[in-house]
Amino acid sequence: MFGKRAGRAAAQRSMTIETLIRSQSTINKELRKIEDMVGTGDEIPKQIESELNNLMWNYCGVVRNATSMNQGLEKLEELKSRAMNLDIRVDSYSSNELVSGFNLKASICAAEATLLSAIERRESRGSHQRSDYPDINDEQSCNYMITSDSNSQLKVSRKPLSGLKKELKENLSSTKEITNFSGKLLE
Repeated sequence: MFGKRAGRAAAQRSMTIETLIRSQSTINKELRKIEDMVGTGDEIPKQIESELNNLMWNYCGVVRNATSMNQGLEKLEELKSRAMNLDIRVDSYSSNELVSGFNLKASICAAEATLLSAIERRESRGSHQRSDYPDINDEQSCNYMITSDSNSQLKVSRKPLSGLKKELKENLSSTKEITNFSGKLLE
């Protein structure tokens, strides 16, 4: 529901904007990111991406615990270091490697945010299952927010839950209980 409303609002706003102005400093900053990404290195983005997928499955999978997630963070630091030495080449025919490099950096950031927030949530709730904290903990009834500081370090903070909006409450109350799970994917 929220995503649909946000999308509509963004689309309506964009229809009213004639020009989107960016400062030259912002443009230069983004160009530097591209220049820093392009170059000959020793690592291929797809290889690190594959290792990142395995890391997340093995250390932050369906059932997790603090020990494995902290090991995952340590291994993620190794991948982050390797991702600083990518072999990215751009020519007049393709910039696919550049896109792969930026996708890898974004995936590494998402993996770190997932691990940090999963470590912080010391309970099992919904699809977040921890073998070291198998029960729901009412003190953990909150949202965990991930932010980036000025040094691009991710930080975890807690945010209290807000009540459900009227429209969502109505949708939930009108939803029928599922009694037949035949043909449904369950994890």
